[in-house]
Amino acid sequence: MHDLSAILSIDEAAAVLGRTPATLRWAAQTGRLPAKRLGRDWVTTYDGVTWYLAFHRRDHRQKLRTV
Repeated sequence: MHDLSAILSIDEAAAVLGRTPATLRWAAQTGRLPAKRLGRDWVTTYDGVTWYLAFHRRDHRQKLRTV
């Protein structure tokens, strides 16, 4: 059985991550954010948000650019 309380809409995930919903929709469409479509809307999970944070942090990209 799936825990539906762990599912986040893209709008909810955007609020948690401090990103815009459009940015996260793009990330979901390109596979950068683990997400699925439910009808017209994208949804993700807390695990997906945690994974996105681990691999797509802004300060992580800045560190790579300065090296």
